[in-house]
Amino acid sequence: MAVLDIDEMLQSHRQESQWTVWPEIEDQLSQRLEEKSSVTVKGTGDEQFLSLAKTLQTLVFPKLETLRIHWKRLSEVGIVELGTVILMGNLPSLKVLNIANSFKRENWDFGIGDIGLIALTTALGSGSCPSLRSLQIGDFDKSLHDEIIGLQSAKALAELFLLGSLPHLEDLRLNGLRSEEGVVAILTGMEESGKAVSFKKLRLEECEIGFEGALAVVKALHSSNFSALETLNLQDNVGEGLGDDGVVILCTALRSASLNSLQNLWLHSVSMGETGLIELASVLGDRCLPSLKKLYVAGAQHTPASTEAFIEAYKRNSVLTVTIYLRRPTFVASSEESGEWETDEVEDTLEEWEAQLAECRSTNEKLVEDVKRAGANEISNETDADAGAKETSSETKADAGVQGTSQVTAKHRSSDIMRARKTIRLRDGSQAG
Repeated sequence: MAVLDIDEMLQSHRQESQWTVWPEIEDQLSQRLEEKSSVTVKGTGDEQFLSLAKTLQTLVFPKLETLRIHWKRLSEVGIVELGTVILMGNLPSLKVLNIANSFKRENWDFGIGDIGLIALTTALGSGSCPSLRSLQIGDFDKSLHDEIIGLQSAKALAELFLLGSLPHLEDLRLNGLRSEEGVVAILTGMEESGKAVSFKKLRLEECEIGFEGALAVVKALHSSNFSALETLNLQDNVGEGLGDDGVVILCTALRSASLNSLQNLWLHSVSMGETGLIELASVLGDRCLPSLKKLYVAGAQHTPASTEAFIEAYKRNSVLTVTIYLRRPTFVASSEESGEWETDEVEDTLEEWEAQLAECRSTNEKLVEDVKRAGANEISNETDADAGAKETSSETKADAGVQGTSQVTAKHRSSDIMRARKTIRLRDGSQAG
């Protein structure tokens, strides 16, 4: 993916000229954007972003499919201009739109804001980006923990889903939605979309998801719109967080066959304790989530009992090969103003427990491979036997005429059925792992 850094372009230009001539910068941007199908544009502040927006408003860019905007101090003024670009139809082939805004907001002068995002959703609702598949908005550096998305813009986005204005969207990633009402509105819109959709990734990071939010997540996940979901990320909840009650509610959806395609589940830092962890372990032990590959539960209150529950899940479910992550740097607040990192002693304990889980996973992986090999050998032996039977049947056919031909056909059909049954059993066993 090409990277265009306007800060670097300006620095290079200033080395050659004392003055900044924006038309020359815009010409460079235009030439490079016309050539690319996928590009990341970096910059700082509204002046640079308005230069980018002016460039995008000047021409149609039919080749551009992926636009990632990684900005510092981007305000609603810039987002309104980006909405104008989309409304003009200048990005007709856009499939991925990623807006990452990093800023240190000591006052309220910077931030995408409701006005900017409402303008953006209005533009997206016009149908000017009919192929949009991925929409990502927020501060993905996870260093500022500030509000990026307001309630009114969340409701505007929910309206897009309700009206079926984003029929091809597969991936929604929002970071910094600090209103549980807004979270519920968006999930309801996705669940009740006016057109059939198939979401593959849902990532609501640093969003306020408590008990009501958990109920909305479960209700949405039970809908057919999420039957192909591969990634669910609810990490770093703000406010009270999901907590054990929310996780237990979430597990009712995780037990549903509608989530058989789920591969990655992120539940880092959702205020989860022993009860929630044990319930998750029970879900895995009961052979739910057959496609799950990775489970992230760092920042939870891990205990010997919760670790033993995961170990027991591996034993009860011999095809369970999910990797369970118990660790990442976790901030433990000691007061409203200050905090401290987990101690080395806690880190060592988590590392030891992770090693125990990894050993259980390795045992199951070897067992699954043995079953696959045994199944493949069985099918291979049947094929050899079929070949021998076919040769014998050919000789019989030469001697017995039409009667022999009928017997050979019956044998072929029988062997085909046997191979199909074995293949299905092998496939189902593989999917269950």
